Amino acid sequence: MTKTHTLYSLLIVVAMTFGVACDDTDEVVTNEAGAEVAGTMLAGTEAGAEAGTDAGTDAGTEAGTDAGTDAGTDAGTDAGTEAGTDAGTDAGTDAGTEMVEERVGPGDTDPTTCSGDYCPSARLSALNLPTDPASATASGCRLASEKNGTGLSGLLALAGDVDTNSFVRPDENGEIQLVLLNHLAGWTEGSTGNDAGSLTANFYTGVQETETEFMIDPVSFTESGDPIIYFENTMVTDGLYLTPKSDFIVDLPLVENFPLSLRLSQTEVSGFVSTDDVGFNMTEGVLGGYLTKDAIIELIDGINTVCAGDTPPDLCGTVSGFLSGDANQDLALLVPLIGGFDSAVAADGSVSACSGDSPDCNAISVCILLEMDSVSINGIASEE
Repeated sequence: MTKTHTLYSLLIVVAMTFGVACDDTDEVVTNEAGAEVAGTMLAGTEAGAEAGTDAGTDAGTEAGTDAGTDAGTDAGTDAGTEAGTDAGTDAGTDAGTEMVEERVGPGDTDPTTCSGDYCPSARLSALNLPTDPASATASGCRLASEKNGTGLSGLLALAGDVDTNSFVRPDENGEIQLVLLNHLAGWTEGSTGNDAGSLTANFYTGVQETETEFMIDPVSFTESGDPIIYFENTMVTDGLYLTPKSDFIVDLPLVENFPLSLRLSQTEVSGFVSTDDVGFNMTEGVLGGYLTKDAIIELIDGINTVCAGDTPPDLCGTVSGFLSGDANQDLALLVPLIGGFDSAVAADGSVSACSGDSPDCNAISVCILLEMDSVSINGIASEE
């Protein structure tokens, strides 16, 4: 046999041994060698598939974890930011909520039993200034300001150690320096506070006659005869006295012939009211308002006028160190000394908290804690 024929024969044998033939039914030919090869191929396929699955799972898990972590972080950050913004907004709204919104009265008053044109009335009998925001908040002050009405205490500190209660309490001679009267006009005899409905709270400078009897100083009225300080639509609901916003003016007698005239904007008054045979009483009273830039300039002008007079009070020697006589110039020096502006009073009357370096800041928040005792008002004093 030739070498070519022998090689050809061997190739045929190898092909028959390892070949796979398919009939019309696709039946697999399975000789022993083919089965072994097929098994080996199947095992390899399964191993490869398992390895691929494991690798794919690991890769997918890692990628999914990374993606999930990133997505979770982003979502958490967004959610946290939104929650923080909402919380901050709510906190800011709460801080800026006007002062008496949270107060609730103890219950309806007894019917009034006093009589006369100025029944029921009361006199300011206690006057205190909170010295820090925490104590102001605890006392019921609710002003749109981080300082919550404590700026005035800094202003009075410039005058030294001032006992504000001494302004409204009788001295050793029984005389009262600051007589501020409050008449609740429209509250008829025999009516409770709930029955009284809408009232007008008129405030007057008083002239003392006896410990519980007073007259109204004519300076309390305009040229047309109307009270200068009044709050229409005042309500006494379940014993809670509550005024709407209005302007309020009070002269604090720091020393003789040296009144500190405060004109407060957007002022509200609240307190708990009871009645007796003489008039009405108030406890836990809160007066909150805003001393605007213009009002401070008026205040400085008044001080400069007093100190430029023929007989200036001793206190002028103290204030002369920071007052030049020019109100606008003095304003720039005085406001930082008392902590700066802390509120913004807009032209439409809206008020918001602000920081001293904001151009919108134009007011100092003021909170005064007060009490009132029942008194009789016997009429208007004659002009001297």
